[in-house]
Amino acid sequence: MLLSKLKHSFRFVSPRWLAGPIMDKELRVMARRKRSYLVRFLYLVVMLLVVAVPWAQMMRGGSSNTAWRVSQMSQIGITLTMILTWMQFLSAQLLAVVFLSSAISDEIYHKTLGVLMTTPITGFQIVFGKLVSRLLSLMILIGLSLPVLGLISLLGGVPWGYVISSFCITLTAAIFAGTLSLFISIFQKRAYSVIVQTILVMIIWYIGVPVLLGWLSSWKFFMDSQLNQKFLIFLSFVNPYVGFALNQSSAMPVGFHVPVFWPWHCGIVLAESILILLLAAKIVRRVALAQIGGQVDRPILAGLWKFRNKSSFEPESNVKLRSVTGQPVFWKETREPWLQGRRRIKTIITAIIAAAILVASYGIGIKERYLDEDYTQVIYGIVLFLVGMVETILLSATMITTEREAQSWPILMATPLTAGQVLFGKAAGVVRKSIPAWFLLAAHLLIFTLVGYLHPAVSLHLVIIAAGIGFFALGSGLFFSSMCRKTTTAVMANVGLAGGLWLGIPIFAGLTGEGDLIELVLAFHPIAHLGIALAGGGGEVHAARSFASLNYDWPPLAEMEWSGFMATTIVIAITSLVYACAGLGFYKMTKQTLRDNIFG
Repeated sequence: MLLSKLKHSFRFVSPRWLAGPIMDKELRVMARRKRSYLVRFLYLVVMLLVVAVPWAQMMRGGSSNTAWRVSQMSQIGITLTMILTWMQFLSAQLLAVVFLSSAISDEIYHKTLGVLMTTPITGFQIVFGKLVSRLLSLMILIGLSLPVLGLISLLGGVPWGYVISSFCITLTAAIFAGTLSLFISIFQKRAYSVIVQTILVMIIWYIGVPVLLGWLSSWKFFMDSQLNQKFLIFLSFVNPYVGFALNQSSAMPVGFHVPVFWPWHCGIVLAESILILLLAAKIVRRVALAQIGGQVDRPILAGLWKFRNKSSFEPESNVKLRSVTGQPVFWKETREPWLQGRRRIKTIITAIIAAAILVASYGIGIKERYLDEDYTQVIYGIVLFLVGMVETILLSATMITTEREAQSWPILMATPLTAGQVLFGKAAGVVRKSIPAWFLLAAHLLIFTLVGYLHPAVSLHLVIIAAGIGFFALGSGLFFSSMCRKTTTAVMANVGLAGGLWLGIPIFAGLTGEGDLIELVLAFHPIAHLGIALAGGGGEVHAARSFASLNYDWPPLAEMEWSGFMATTIVIAITSLVYACAGLGFYKMTKQTLRDNIFG
């Protein structure tokens, strides 16, 4: 009797109890998804290119002397290791966020969470099984690079201990990102909302909090070298990016050497993940019990956790019906309020936090007197531009898949509406819903143009760039959203396309070492155009010039021909037009194939 009680009391330490049937089910589902094999294949291809291109470049160029090539192996080993570990570190967190973005919301909105709670399965088994099963494929990806890194370390220059430490830091950072995404998926129905909010929370935690601490301390941490080192050590315990960077610098022969206690860092980050997981298990249980009683579709954050007592089928008596005018899809997508119902509080809180971080950074800039510098405006412009761009990329990839997941797409396709009318309405919805994300950039441009730190030409160039690549992202997102069954898959495809074009190609060109190819890629790269436009018209000195006297710092390949305002505007406009035409091509393909796979 006593033995059975002890066995029952300590059952939670059993790996079999932790796994439970949820993990078994999720592992079987993940093993049957084509997406898992496609991600592994693409990851291996990218890793192969990252290793093969610099190696081939080294073997082709330089001296044919064997001693010289052996001496270069150490340097190329260091370079390849740095590139691979950073690629693995960033991609692991992004994939963890995407994989866990619908972990709990699928169960809540398919009405299966309440059914699960009628079984002996606990809330912790649900969240733990979801987390581990969906991160297992990610762990396999991280493990695939270990043999490659081990072989590269044999070239010299890279200690084996760095390979182990970078693997552990990457793994714990991915677990934290995935746990956070799982937690946020309890409160959000759409995967893209979970992804955006998770990335926003990570930016606030990893960037906003250190900046705020520096501001509150009157920036003394960054003025005194000893305090600066202590502050970095403190951040390295809780911030994976700081910990990873310092660990890499300490392991390499050259760099900023700061002692990094990476086992403590991994333990702290893992403890944070466990706390979030336990909180998620508690909330999941409450939601499931409320769903059994027919009280709630999802929880509401209002002080304490409360649930609707009203039945979901009870009609609202005070709802004012609005007449539909014009095209129904266009009307529906453009009439939905930005702040409505349960999303109002979360949207307001998000806006307040974003505005507070931006204002705090402005306050630091005013105090340190660097807002009038061109490099400062380049950083602000690129960051705010990417905020709007990421929102457009994610939002456009969800417009059709969300209809499929809600099982309303076949009904919409059964109406007399043409494919063009449906698609135009969805495109208008993307434009309207992404306006708040672009508002930050517009406000920044307006404020600093009036202050005299930005030339009016900057706004013109940024509008042209945003129109071109924005329409490209819109068209590609609608295309992937129509071709994919799940929102997560469509988002991954659209993000992968954008990342391959604007990040993968420049990295590949840099790995080749061909100067002309690098300059050619940068000459027609929209993000490079963004930096060139901001550098040429940013800062108090450049903003005071006339349009005719503006000078832009293009790559040497085209610096003499394109350095003026008119030539720069023409090149930017032509590049944006090419992207807009490509986006139009995606739009037309989506329009032609919109009704081909209605039930898929």
